[in-house]
This record gives sequence, C-alpha cells and structure tokens, in this order.
Amino acid sequence: MSDKDLYKKRIRETYHAIYDDRYNFHPTIMEYERKKILKNIQEMQLEISDLKKMNVFNIGTGLESIIFHTLGAKKIYHYDISEIQVKNLNQLKKTDPKFHNLYSQQINVVEDKLSIPDGIDLIYLQGVVHHFSDPKKGLDNIFPNINKDAKIFIRNYRSGTLQFFTAELVRRFITHDCLSCLADVFKERFGNVPLNHGEWINNLYTHLYASCVDHGFVPALHLLDPEKFNNYFENNGFESINFQKMPDYDHDNSKDIGSTQINYIYTKKTDRTDKISAEFPTHIDQLDDISYKEKYITKTVEMMNRKLPKIKTLSSREKTKLMIEFFFIADSYRFIKFYLNGKHNIDKEKFKLLSTVPEIHGQLQKELEKL
Repeated sequence: MSDKDLYKKRIRETYHAIYDDRYNFHPTIMEYERKKILKNIQEMQLEISDLKKMNVFNIGTGLESIIFHTLGAKKIYHYDISEIQVKNLNQLKKTDPKFHNLYSQQINVVEDKLSIPDGIDLIYLQGVVHHFSDPKKGLDNIFPNINKDAKIFIRNYRSGTLQFFTAELVRRFITHDCLSCLADVFKERFGNVPLNHGEWINNLYTHLYASCVDHGFVPALHLLDPEKFNNYFENNGFESINFQKMPDYDHDNSKDIGSTQINYIYTKKTDRTDKISAEFPTHIDQLDDISYKEKYITKTVEMMNRKLPKIKTLSSREKTKLMIEFFFIADSYRFIKFYLNGKHNIDKEKFKLLSTVPEIHGQLQKELEKL
C-alpha cells in the first residue's frame, strides 16, 4: 500500500471510531458547533446576512457545511479525504431540494488538484490543517481559488501546551494496531462509559476516549510556530485580523478554555493568483524542539527518552493502557474545570494531584517509573 493510500485508510479508521455522531448530524453536536460558528463569523468581522453572497469552503465531517447552509450561505463547497461524509452530504442534496447549493466531493486536498472556477469567499477549516499530510501543499492547493476580500478562519492545535506535550509522549510509542483494542482497554479502566462523541461535552471519559483516538492515532499531527504560520499568510496577500504573539510554551491548560488551540483569521487583500511564496514552518517536536526551563518538565522529557526503548517492547494492550493513563493525568482537571463546573467522581486526593502543572508532571513521571 502506498503512503498516500495508507494515510487515507488511517484517517478514515481514526475518525470512524469517534465521529459517527458528527457524520449523522447529532443535534447536541450541531447546536454546539452552530454556536461556535456564529462566534467565529463575528470574529471574522462579518454579519450573518453577508453569507448569502459568499461561497464557503469547508473540509471535515460535513456538519459545519450543513450549518453554513442553514445560515444562508450562497454556495458551500465541501471536500474530504473520506467517502463517508461526502456520501452523506450528496444523499442529503439528492433527497432534499433545498440543499441544491451544497457541493461535496471526495478528494485529498494535499494530493489532488483543487479547482473552483467561481472562487472561494469564506474558508472555514476547524481542526483540519494540522492533520494534512503536508500542510503547505494543502494550503498551496487552496490559495489560487481564494477571491479578493475573502475571509479565512483556521483553528489549529497549539504548540507548547500540556495536552500536545502529552500527545507527543504518546505518539513516540503508540502504533496504529493499538486502535483495535482501545475500546476494550478503556472500558477496563473506566467501566462501561459512553464512547459516543456526541456525549463528550458532558462526560470526562467520552472526552478522554476521543483524545486518545484523535491525538494518538491520527496519521499526521503538525504543531506549528504561530508567528511563522502567520507570516506565511501575510507574505501571500492576507491581512491578519486577530494575530497575537504566543509564548513558546505554557503547560497550564487550566488558565483558559481555549488554551489548547489557536485561531487564525484573515482577509485576502490581493487578487487570485497561483504564485505562492514564503517559508512554511515545520512541526515543533514538543520534547526535543522546545527549551524548557522548569526542572519538572525536563525530568519528564529525560525519563521518557530513557524509558522509550522498553515501552516500545510492550504489548499493544500495555501501550494502550499507558496512553490512556497519560491523557487522564494531563487533561482531566482542565476538562472538569471548564466543561463540568468542577464536578467529578475522581478520588479527592488523586484529583489534587491533577490540579497543578508540577503535580501533573509528577504523576506522568510515576507512570514512567513503573516501567
């Protein structure tokens, strides 16, 4: 199997494990994403009424494309590498005439030529670009189709956060075959909890399961320098609406509900062109490419590097157990604080050890010490 085919296969398998509710337009998820999109439209300095004049470009589960349709967008061009959501949207269009302005096509935007003759007026890519096999090639394929004065909204995972430091730990040892035993091992650890993604907003364990799948098994996860990413856009005719310089790292994810991601919002100031310039940032390895000052972080990095050869010899189930524990330690407190109003069923003493960054690193280190 070629690298391209393997990437496509693994993308499909990864998201099929957690996104059934998104593919089927679960009402809870629809409402959650609708509120988010309404907020993002305002951040793009647009009115809802502006959408009736705009061609919207979207990649993903199709749920966002449906929302843009309900908000009155002129046309919606949806693309994805997986056939599941493309079939769903095309079936919807076939059976309901009101979706005549929705176009969905299965393509790999990194590898397949993209051509939209009437151009794009609004790009909405939430949690997409960092999963491209090659983010530069994917964006360079989209750029020539963007009309002057178009609005661009991109939400990427943020380098330097505890969540993606943990993901980097996991991705050093987890292998794709572990996905087949994840559900069983997860329920052994936490009981018969719901794994359905539609429930994640109200359930810590559903959220942690989705984190394991998304951050552990997705075939590409690029964490990019925000300033270099922003420079790439500005050097290609885009004007930033919201850019703010970020620290190289900050492991205190409990400061802000949105601390694990970063929004990039632009207006296209130049005419359509296929001339693309500027250097594109490379992935920032969260263990090796960041100069940490705190001893409790450098100790975690040192221990991981020392223990990694042994971890790689573990069985798939043992590797999966370690991954689950890492994400439980690193992200439970943040989720409980922001999404569950502090309510949880974790032992009080254990919960205290998940509430500060030094203690979280201490717990990660204890897991490594067991090996």
